Amino acid sequence: MTAVAAVLALSSAVLHVTWNALVRTAQGSLAFVAAQLAAGALAAGLFAELTGPWRIPAPVWPLVLTTVAVHGVYFRALAAAYRQGTLSTVYPAARGLGLMVTAPLAAWLLGQHLPILGWLGVGLVTLGVAAPAASGALAPRARASVVAVGLAVGVYSLVDSHAVSLISPAVYISLQFAGAAVVLLPGSGIVAWTRRTSIRSVGRAAAAGVASWGSYLLLLYAFRLAPAGPVLALRQTAPALAPLLGGRWLGEARGAHRWVWAGALVVAAGGAVAAWH
Repeated sequence: MTAVAAVLALSSAVLHVTWNALVRTAQGSLAFVAAQLAAGALAAGLFAELTGPWRIPAPVWPLVLTTVAVHGVYFRALAAAYRQGTLSTVYPAARGLGLMVTAPLAAWLLGQHLPILGWLGVGLVTLGVAAPAASGALAPRARASVVAVGLAVGVYSLVDSHAVSLISPAVYISLQFAGAAVVLLPGSGIVAWTRRTSIRSVGRAAAAGVASWGSYLLLLYAFRLAPAGPVLALRQTAPALAPLLGGRWLGEARGAHRWVWAGALVVAAGGAVAAWH
């Protein structure tokens, strides 16, 4: 992995855990997530228009439709997970599961094979994901949603890492966010939410949208410079920040605190090891 790809992946990681924390401040409100997607789609569209050109090869459209459908599942499951669990426990488990799905699929379908150290890192991630869940720190009612998030991450990462070899990441992500917003807006209750919520909450949703767009745009550019597995692995350093943000910023309860920290740090270490080659 090049130094530029590593910087992009790490910057993406910081933005990613930040917007997840913002979603958690809204207790996983689906309307908040829908507003976030709308803001992200606006930012993505403006950026793509400025950077251009808007060339969309025909082979990209099936990939766009696939990633939009999978992102619809992802955002719904993520909102549900944050209604049922905490940032400290949900975030490391979901991100770790995403890597566990992506790395084998990338090796099998795209020929992006990892060296021995890479698979060792994936094994560490697996251990880090299992620790909080086995200790009871991850709420049982949140586990199904976390699994859905992890599977969605694995699938869309594989699709998107291939798509950006065919199209500009800026254009691709604008299509992705716009499509996901269209999928999520119906039934989200966003109209009622905007009427009863504060300007501050709307601002947080907009900030989450810009951060989520920026995070994923950086990731897509990293995919152009390195295989999906190592890029996602390095991005797994973000879970180490989740217990800190959850405890200090969100005031989350610290039940099974040692297990939460241990799991998040092992996930982060596994990601770093998997990327180190």
